[in-house]
Amino acid sequence: MASELTPDLFDCAAAKPAAAPVAGAGSPVGEVAPEQLAAQVLASLADGVLVCDRQLRYAVWNPVLERWSGQPAAEVLGRPALELHPWLQEHGLDRLLRQALEGKPASTLEFPYTSPRTGWSGWLSATVAPVRNGCGAVVAVAAVLRDVTERARQERLLTQKLLRYQALAENINDVIWTTDLDLRFTDVTPSSVRLSGRTSEELIGKRLDQILTPASAEFIRELTARELSPEALARKDAHWSMLLEVELVRKDGTPLWVEVQVGLLFDAEGRPCGLLGVTRNIDERHRARVELERSLSLLTATLESTADGILVVDLQGCMVTCNQRFLDLWRLSSDTGQPEVGDRVWALLLGQLRDPAALKEMLARLHANPEPETHDLLQLADGRVLEAHSRPQRLGGRVVGRVWSFGDITQRAQAEEALRVQTAALAAAANSIVITDATGRIVWVNPAFTRLTGYDIPEVLGQNPRLLKSGRQDAAFYQQMWATIASGRVWQGELINRRKDGSLYTEEMTITPVRAADGSISHYVAIKQDVSARKQMEQELRQSRERFLAIFQSSPTPVAITTWAEGRYLDVNEAFLRMMGYRREEVIGRTVSELAVWENPEDRSRLLALLERQGAVQNFEARFRDRSGRLHDCLASVKRVQLGQEPVLIFISHDITERKALEAQLRQAQKMESLGTLAGGVAHDFNSILTLIHGHVGLLQAHPQLPPDCRDSVQELARAAEQAGHLTRQLLTFSRKQPLQLRRIDLNETVGHLTKMLRRIIGEDVTLELRFCPQPLPVVADAGMMEQLLMNLAVNARDAMPQGGRLTIVTESVQVDPSRLPEGVPSNGDQFARLIVRDTGCGIPPENLPRIFDPFFTTKEVGKGTGLGLATVHGIVQQHRGWIEVQSQVNAGTAFYIYLPLDQRALEPDERGLPPPRVRGGTETILLVEDEEAVRQLTRHILQQYGYRVIEADSGRSALELWPTCADRVDLLLTDLIMPGGLTGWQLAQRLMAAKPGLKVVLATGYTHHLAAQDLSDQPDVVLLPKPYLPHVLAQAVRDCLDKRNPAPSGSAG
Repeated sequence: MASELTPDLFDCAAAKPAAAPVAGAGSPVGEVAPEQLAAQVLASLADGVLVCDRQLRYAVWNPVLERWSGQPAAEVLGRPALELHPWLQEHGLDRLLRQALEGKPASTLEFPYTSPRTGWSGWLSATVAPVRNGCGAVVAVAAVLRDVTERARQERLLTQKLLRYQALAENINDVIWTTDLDLRFTDVTPSSVRLSGRTSEELIGKRLDQILTPASAEFIRELTARELSPEALARKDAHWSMLLEVELVRKDGTPLWVEVQVGLLFDAEGRPCGLLGVTRNIDERHRARVELERSLSLLTATLESTADGILVVDLQGCMVTCNQRFLDLWRLSSDTGQPEVGDRVWALLLGQLRDPAALKEMLARLHANPEPETHDLLQLADGRVLEAHSRPQRLGGRVVGRVWSFGDITQRAQAEEALRVQTAALAAAANSIVITDATGRIVWVNPAFTRLTGYDIPEVLGQNPRLLKSGRQDAAFYQQMWATIASGRVWQGELINRRKDGSLYTEEMTITPVRAADGSISHYVAIKQDVSARKQMEQELRQSRERFLAIFQSSPTPVAITTWAEGRYLDVNEAFLRMMGYRREEVIGRTVSELAVWENPEDRSRLLALLERQGAVQNFEARFRDRSGRLHDCLASVKRVQLGQEPVLIFISHDITERKALEAQLRQAQKMESLGTLAGGVAHDFNSILTLIHGHVGLLQAHPQLPPDCRDSVQELARAAEQAGHLTRQLLTFSRKQPLQLRRIDLNETVGHLTKMLRRIIGEDVTLELRFCPQPLPVVADAGMMEQLLMNLAVNARDAMPQGGRLTIVTESVQVDPSRLPEGVPSNGDQFARLIVRDTGCGIPPENLPRIFDPFFTTKEVGKGTGLGLATVHGIVQQHRGWIEVQSQVNAGTAFYIYLPLDQRALEPDERGLPPPRVRGGTETILLVEDEEAVRQLTRHILQQYGYRVIEADSGRSALELWPTCADRVDLLLTDLIMPGGLTGWQLAQRLMAAKPGLKVVLATGYTHHLAAQDLSDQPDVVLLPKPYLPHVLAQAVRDCLDKRNPAPSGSAG
């Protein structure tokens, strides 16, 4: 049932002293070990309980789970839950388990479960929670699974019932509504649109009498005043109701008679609060009744003119009236006992019948229930056949008697008997059959017709089939149909008709003309077949296919459908064609082998093997070759489905080529970052070495007894050290560890100094052409940044000309209208220096131009570009308050135009190559802190030559130890910025300045990145001395700091 959880999971709890025995420890429960008690509790639970350790291995599996799954605990405990039971992932329980391991609160999930071993099936509710030790750490996760099958079933049944009730309310023709006691609508069913032309929203808030005719509205107001007064309401209970007939005014202004059944609504305290009503359309019935009453006035006048015998009796069977034709048919006269008004007439008639029992039985039924209409054939003893129709006579809605009509149909009965067998056959037909006369009047329909249309046979006999018209066919359709059958030809077609309830249906119909003996058309026989279900299915199939095709074709993800065996393309979407570069006709019907789509065909074989086992595969990584031969890295999700008799594969491919390229670029950028860090460290160490070289060369140059034949060699050493210093500065610029050092420079000179390096970068097969502005171009810029900008553009130009070409670099002065300056460029003037870098390479496609300055965007092959070159150029230009423009034409070349603001102030002199200036020394005491002994000795020697007293320390810690003995003598601290021992030069300076306010400080460093974030503008007593430096620059920096002046930065070496 439970495996042993390792003790260290609960080490915090285990460290606590044992709890004292509780009261009643002598009881049986007190004698049970905690582990046994827990096992007994788990065994007695009606719910399933499982516990997993932090590796999601089963630690507890109680008997309920054993019973449900058919897996004993011994088979489960200790095994990984997600591998043993994939259904945990299928239903999302793995997510809850991991959330619990993260310490999130308990969460619950319901899901269906079927045991593959026992067949047990049902719905389970799983509650998952973390298990914590005494210290509150999550050591395991527990899940309680409860069988909620019956509750789920009941919820589904309730949902289905609610949906049926909702559908009933929305689809019935009657309108159900509620009002308050002021007859103001509070709720109305949607069927109000069909009845009144008004939506529920239009009715809610209106009063009932506002939608009635004036007469009906007045009737309702009087009724309301009488029936809904407080006194009247007090006498009514929940069983009270009224049935009314009122005339409604539809939204379009037409009147409509309706029947209203009204009852009371009560609030929670049992007080009447409104009305509940059901409104039904009785317009036709009402108008028929009015018409009947009008017709009765005509009946008397026409009674005698009818060919049928008419008899009117009261409810007791006494004659009310009859016409002469009745007397003649029944051969009643004064000689035979002519009946009088009030006489019981049936005794006279029954004696003439061949079988009077049937008529007696019918009369008895009608006496008991006078409502039905009757139609019967009466066989008289003399052989005649009379057709008898009867219907109740109503007066004011109440049955007061019965009207009988008798017609002599002896001849017709004989003809009908001959047709009876044929009629029976037609009546039994499954197809709807309609027979009309030559004018289109219906004379016969079979039962299938009534089932199809909803009309009873009496309702349609004598009617024209146009009562079924739906309006879906135009007049031309019916004209063509009638022209066909009127000419004696058979018509076949399909049309949409309307049932009695208003619903539409589609039928196939064949109309055959029937000719009389004289050859004229006497009847038409129409045989109809309801094809609505078939049409609906065809429509749904068509819509389903259209939806599928719309989704299939508009999907941005490439999708293809191929055969299983050959991989023959059956269909592909537009995204697939765009990715692969094919036209549809080039793909459909061809196989993956013919198109060589798979870079490695073995990948397809491996995929098919997986599909054989699993049926579907997600995120299968493969490379596909497009029409141009370019390879696409893709993640394919593939499912095997049955299409007819043949299995097919549905491929959904996600092109991850760009993502993988970005990942490669990111790795390249990370390598460049590492290389930059390395370059910065190398530059720092190299600057210390160059400081020694510069210092000793400077001492040699200043030595008065240096032999003349050695002076040229020393000068060459100085130039080499200067070039090495320039190299270290480029390394620091490359590694982004060098802060921006702005000064006024001549753009012509900066470009000129880089000429040799540019020629090495571009190679011998590219011609370098330089055109300089004849006047100086003073700009405020970082010379190193300008050099990096030029090198990046030169490298790009070289890569764009693999077969050689021409690189042209131009500097010029231009005037720009301030209104045309790009956004973000300061409008301090209209004079700008323009640097043009133009190549004759392959050019940039127009679609790539907007992205060339985006970080990591590159069109070069993987490993041949980081995508950072032009982004760096763009950033440098923006830092210098300028802008860049690009012109490019494919196969014609590219030109970059860089605009920088001109600074008309005097250029700072270039002191390179000039003899060192004379610097005044002094007698002050300097604390020199430098961890490299050679640099420290050289610096001490230079300072002593200038007359200073020097106290040395090899680290910040040593300087702090010396400070108490020399603090009162030290005038200036000269310290390296980066030193071992955990104390930097700046930290040392801060401590000593705090101890001795006014102490002068010179910070020497070849790696100014460490002070980039420090603001020394508010430190007037601190000077920064870049390495490597010349002896006179060191002396000048010390002198300026002691004299509280800022040193000239241009005097640093390199």
